[in-house]
Amino acid sequence: MPHVKKAQITAFILAVFFLVLCCSSEKESMISGVIQNLKEPHITINGQMIKVSPKGQFRHTARLVKPEYFTLDFGSKISLYLYPGDKVTVEIDADDALTSINLSGGRQDINQHLLLQSQESLKVNEYFNTEFSTIVRLEESDYVEKMNSLWKPFNERLESLIEEKKINDEHFISIQRNSSLYSQANILMLYPDWHRQVGGATNYTPSEHYYDFVDELDLNNPELLEEEEYKTFLNRYLDFKTDGLLEKSNEFENRNYKRFRAQMKTALELFTEPTVRSEMLYTFISLLFKDYSHTGIDDLFLMFKQNCSNPDYIEEIENFIREDQSVRDSCSIQVYKTIDGVQLEAFIYKPSDLKEGDKRPAIAFFHGGGWEAGKPEWGHLQCEHFSSMGLVAISFEYRLSTQHDVTPIECLKDTKSAIRWIRKNAEELGVDPKKIIGSGYSAGGHLVMCTAMVEGYEEIHENQSISSAVNAMLLWVTPAIVYPGWFVNLLRGKAKLSEFNPIDLIKPGLPPAIFFQGTVDDTVPHKSVESYVEKARAMGNRCDLELYEGQTHLNWSKNSNDVLRKMDAFLVSLGYLNKDRI
Repeated sequence: MPHVKKAQITAFILAVFFLVLCCSSEKESMISGVIQNLKEPHITINGQMIKVSPKGQFRHTARLVKPEYFTLDFGSKISLYLYPGDKVTVEIDADDALTSINLSGGRQDINQHLLLQSQESLKVNEYFNTEFSTIVRLEESDYVEKMNSLWKPFNERLESLIEEKKINDEHFISIQRNSSLYSQANILMLYPDWHRQVGGATNYTPSEHYYDFVDELDLNNPELLEEEEYKTFLNRYLDFKTDGLLEKSNEFENRNYKRFRAQMKTALELFTEPTVRSEMLYTFISLLFKDYSHTGIDDLFLMFKQNCSNPDYIEEIENFIREDQSVRDSCSIQVYKTIDGVQLEAFIYKPSDLKEGDKRPAIAFFHGGGWEAGKPEWGHLQCEHFSSMGLVAISFEYRLSTQHDVTPIECLKDTKSAIRWIRKNAEELGVDPKKIIGSGYSAGGHLVMCTAMVEGYEEIHENQSISSAVNAMLLWVTPAIVYPGWFVNLLRGKAKLSEFNPIDLIKPGLPPAIFFQGTVDDTVPHKSVESYVEKARAMGNRCDLELYEGQTHLNWSKNSNDVLRKMDAFLVSLGYLNKDRI
């Protein structure tokens, strides 16, 4: 690519590992200091939680055999560079972010430079975010020129430091140069999608040589893996090449997890150095085994195991497999629907005192994951709880856009099939078909709502005389208003957003519902849920809302017991749960 000079890239290659005198023996290095106005009683240093005293004091030691970077996260982030034996002291006012930091101790020149770069980077980020819509509308050559102008001062400050302070630490120099290089590469690679999606240039195609610079970048340098910009670039480039493979080849058509399979093939071709290859394979394979059902992906795990040289990564994936198997062993599993060769499973949790002929209310749980991820194992906690309360609880698998190459339309069809399956098999399951409670987290909650609000989108081969609508709803961080963007992209033009947007579908006579919502949820804004609740109540529907101050979209562990308790109370009020049980 013309704007990334070949000579510049060549200069960024590691010259030597690091100074011999720094790695001759292990020495203790220390970062300590005081942080005022900290919101939490801890900070993190390289991901490790460090306690901070009531007076704001902290101390962290590490035994080093070579120079290392340390990232301090106290709400804002700074990087420090320490040699073995270095001691660095910092004084920070967390309310004043990066402008209030005082540094003393080892590597003053280098660490003051890192702090200055962080401060300037913050300014650039603020400018970019403020002017984003204008910047991404620029023509390709103008965008490239603008990005070069933003990065130029960072490069000049680094070269000035090296020359004026006689810095000869090749490890530091290489990391800094490559951090800038790959940061710029990342922002250039994002332009085509931004220009089309935000800039409105839907027919834009990058010029013939736009991606040429990628061919000159090093994809297999393990020394750069400690640099976040490098790893981000590798993942972005892997996605870029995977997209290209999926567009040009039908090799993965009609196969589950086709994107993951294409990623595996692409990664094995791109990443030849063992450490880099292991890191890149782990990035997407860990996501696959953490967030998706393990059915039908033994071959992907085998390929990962054969090509990963890091035993810790392999052990982590095996742990995911063992954890999910333990959930499967704790319940009975039936196939509730087979479609297009896909068998969808129901994880059934029956109360210990269930007797033949009983008719208990049923909980039908649907996991979250943005209609593209998730698995029925995620319903284990809730299903175990409600089965202990005397209800029949079932966690359902449904088709996903990533796993099965479908749209939210198919997600809803499966959800409706699941409710109809419960009613059809109510006697065998010990369920009262008039007391089916739909419970869902995030996207799963949206699907639960849609069973009662969306007309049509039923499987034509099923008995339509059996209702597919729930009788009550437990809705956890559920998008009661679906905004244009992600969901519309998933629909792929096969339906209108308004057909699936709960706020547009409110009517009298909806099932009673209760929402559980955090006040700092960036995915589902609490104001949107409040708007829905107000409108639903105005039409005579029962619609309860429980708000949790400071709660985000995920990580509900500290509030989950309270949510379950309030779900119990809600079900008692409906006559679905015996008060003596709680």
